[in-house]
Amino acid sequence: MISTRRALVPWLLAGLFSTQAAKAHVIPRSSSEWLIESNLVRVTYLMPQTEVDRVTRSTDGNRAVLETLTDYLRKHFRVTRDGRACGPKNDPVVTLHAGEANATLEWDFDCTGQGAFELTSDAFFDVSPSHVNLARVSTEQTLLAEFAFTRGRPSHVIQLVDGASGRLRTAIQFFDIGVWHIATGPDHLAFLAGLLLLAKGVRRILALTTGFTVGHSLTLLLVTVDVIRPHSQVVEALVAFTVLFVGVEALGERLRSRGVALCVCLASLLVAFAATPHSGPALPHVVLYAGLGIVSFALCTLSVTHPATRSWTQFGITVAFGLIHGMAFAAGLQELRVVGQALAPALVGFNAGVECGQIMMIMMVLILCALIAKLSGSFAPQRFAIGASTVLSCLGAWWFVNRMVAI
Repeated sequence: MISTRRALVPWLLAGLFSTQAAKAHVIPRSSSEWLIESNLVRVTYLMPQTEVDRVTRSTDGNRAVLETLTDYLRKHFRVTRDGRACGPKNDPVVTLHAGEANATLEWDFDCTGQGAFELTSDAFFDVSPSHVNLARVSTEQTLLAEFAFTRGRPSHVIQLVDGASGRLRTAIQFFDIGVWHIATGPDHLAFLAGLLLLAKGVRRILALTTGFTVGHSLTLLLVTVDVIRPHSQVVEALVAFTVLFVGVEALGERLRSRGVALCVCLASLLVAFAATPHSGPALPHVVLYAGLGIVSFALCTLSVTHPATRSWTQFGITVAFGLIHGMAFAAGLQELRVVGQALAPALVGFNAGVECGQIMMIMMVLILCALIAKLSGSFAPQRFAIGASTVLSCLGAWWFVNRMVAI
């Protein structure tokens, strides 16, 4: 029998994660408007203060900041037509908005020719690889396209025609963003890892991941179309709680003891709470802590007293937790300020990207575990699962307490 004491050791690893790990789903983003009038292309680019600071952090004084930012942006915008570079019609005009967390660039390009335009914007990708610029391209009469500039695709070709091509490009771009979002969301990845530890067999994995997909797809849609408006910080805390809960549930399955698992959960919360600077929980904190504690106790009791329904209980919990994660996904999508005709293709593309990223992550983990088991004769799956479940429990507790403090 594996020592329970050995299973408790990995919780110490949770202390290695700083409070910055608690801040997830924030996509650095900017927005731009591209107006095409005959041979003139006018770009208006709105950038957040956080990105401006990355470029001008070693510069003092508004005038110096303005000059540094202007020189930087001058190198990162290009327009071509028929394969020929369009010359700037004027100098770029950069405005720092006093009292507001943004700056604006306005710049005109003179493009001669009859063919397609190629717009390039790679600003801030060198200092912030995950940066996204949501672009809207139009003429005076027609919306031509809405898409996102990303590090992987800083250039887009614009044809002066209408049709479904613009919507398709938008969907493809937001597919990439969805994959990136799931790949860079440590709490989402941790939750999926917990599902893999909890499930036994491919059919069970498919059932739980399907439940998760149903849940997060529903709330992603409802939040994006503004049917529900969740509190973003509460959602982030609840996402962390889902990681904690699924880790504890997986640990209980492996140890065949819900009591030990709940002790790990309590110890993790206490350590994380003690290690996090705060002025003491306010009444909303106490209510949320108590509510989640009651729900956890009820679910664990149901699982123990009615083992025959455990599979359906876990499926229902996964769907419910998927609803929470869907709200977090929607917050990431809303950060990009998607509106108008781009909303439907962006929503479809983003959700498809999240699903694809989720499937790729699960497949990589399963393949990696199979290779380790084949190449290492001393590999002990049970011991590894216990350690991983304990680490997930403690990591979820750490995130949860840090995010509760931020509410």
